[in-house]
Amino acid sequence: MHKDFNQTEASEINKLVNYFETGIKKPQTNLNTSYLRFFQYTALRPDSISNVLFDKAELKQHLNELSKTTKNELWVTSKTTAYRSYDGVKFDEPIIYNSFYINTSGKYLALLKSLSDKDVKTYVNRILAAGDLPSSFIFRSLIIDYDEQRTVDFKADYWRIIITIQYLSDLNEYYTYSELFN
Repeated sequence: MHKDFNQTEASEINKLVNYFETGIKKPQTNLNTSYLRFFQYTALRPDSISNVLFDKAELKQHLNELSKTTKNELWVTSKTTAYRSYDGVKFDEPIIYNSFYINTSGKYLALLKSLSDKDVKTYVNRILAAGDLPSSFIFRSLIIDYDEQRTVDFKADYWRIIITIQYLSDLNEYYTYSELFN
């Protein structure tokens, strides 16, 4: 799965996956059940991923431990302007802050493009169309297809990496944005 990444990058991505799976795994549950419960829980309570499962300081520490090359293969940092707080209150002055976006020309997306899984191809197409990760609602509908009553294969390494990158990216954005004030 990590064929395009060097050993350090692959190891760091594996650490992120382990961190994520430790956060969602409950005792006495297998990996598949943990993922299904995670998606069901976050569908009912979208902010629960931040409020219940992952500590802000711990997440920031994990992201800060990544090497610059790994970060650059996963994300690009861009200046973003916030006009309102996370709670919808208008700022006196707009606030410019750094935000992560998926690197559409990095090794991560190149690796996903090389996979034959049709759901991964759909995911990549949505990223390329939007220029960033899809919303969690759209992502969840790709992971759990209620019409066909199926899920992706949670045991597949690539889906474990995709889900980790998707949700830790979303969570980092939530924590960064929710700290803004003036």
